[in-house]
Amino acid sequence: MKEFILLIQFFTRIPIKSKIDYDEEKYGKSTYLLPLIGLIIGGIVFFVYEGSSYAKIPMYFIAFICLVSNIILTGALHLDGVADTCDGLFSYRTKERMLEIMKDSHIGVNGVISLVIVILGKGLLYFSVEIIPIVLSIVVGRLAIIMSASFGEYARDKGMAIAIIKYNNYKGFLKSLLITILIFLCFKNYLINIILTLIFAYIIHINIVRKIDGITGDTLGFICEISEIFFLFTVLVIS
Repeated sequence: MKEFILLIQFFTRIPIKSKIDYDEEKYGKSTYLLPLIGLIIGGIVFFVYEGSSYAKIPMYFIAFICLVSNIILTGALHLDGVADTCDGLFSYRTKERMLEIMKDSHIGVNGVISLVIVILGKGLLYFSVEIIPIVLSIVVGRLAIIMSASFGEYARDKGMAIAIIKYNNYKGFLKSLLITILIFLCFKNYLINIILTLIFAYIIHINIVRKIDGITGDTLGFICEISEIFFLFTVLVIS
């Protein structure tokens, strides 16, 4: 339970003031619960959606409110990963230089463009689909994080995400996948979308590993965001 609260404190901006001693191993091994964190975030977005709908706000504005709510709840944590990853990978430099660029606190042109594309794309998809796929996409995004962490090695010697990557393996991914499937059993129509999204996320994961010989916290955030978008895209196309 303590580790779960720690996950909420790290991966969201939900105000929980409980002070918990950080144990890297316990924290890392508990991250398979991230889909539940996604469910909590998605649940709050769901109530924002329902409240906005009850107020009879135009749909395009509801989509905007839900998107902003998602960003606020996560503190733009994964969007930061999108910008840093795209700045690094699309610099077409050496592995070492890519990692330096990703660590730089300044944002470059590639980072700005990627943020515009991701936020605009997600906003359009929020406008185009129902609220349930939006909630589920947030869950799948966190599953994609664990998948990448479980099948990759850390590209640096140290960093904030090392616990997630160091203490996750295929067993962690399977536990995370099981949690996700249990959530999706209530929405069986979207199981095919999970499969397609995981295939897509794994392909992205492989290409990242080829470029920098591993993964980082930034690439995990990147995979989370594009997995959310891809999941919603498959829902839109298949429906």
